[in-house]
Amino acid sequence: MDEDWKEYIFSGKFIISIPPELSEVQAQGIDSDFREWKDKDILVRVDAGLFSDQLTSYEKQNHYRFFNEEIAGQAAKIVSFDKEDGTHVIAAHFTGVDSSSDDRRQKITVWVEASPSVSTEIPLQMIRSIKLVDQPR
Repeated sequence: MDEDWKEYIFSGKFIISIPPELSEVQAQGIDSDFREWKDKDILVRVDAGLFSDQLTSYEKQNHYRFFNEEIAGQAAKIVSFDKEDGTHVIAAHFTGVDSSSDDRRQKITVWVEASPSVSTEIPLQMIRSIKLVDQPR
């Protein structure tokens, strides 16, 4: 991750680092906290809510890969695949982030699309940059 990447606090729960050339786009989720950043080569979507995409319907995509990884102390399901136009997608789904004192568990999905001209390491670096915000309990 480059030192000039910008950090964004999302949903008051975690921080994601994004390359500075990406601009935030006005976006709104239906039942969740939803944000989006993009430039001509990269699109990043973050969706935090009880019904965020669990990444279970992409197995038939080109070059599909799935693995589990711990990021910021949270279990994450990570999928990657290529779209028909060559765009590479990597996404992570977290299911165990505390959402409130009523003990519901918030789901968070981070989705990164990158054009073929972008190294596949860049989207993975963004996902692995996620850190939890320290909150007093």
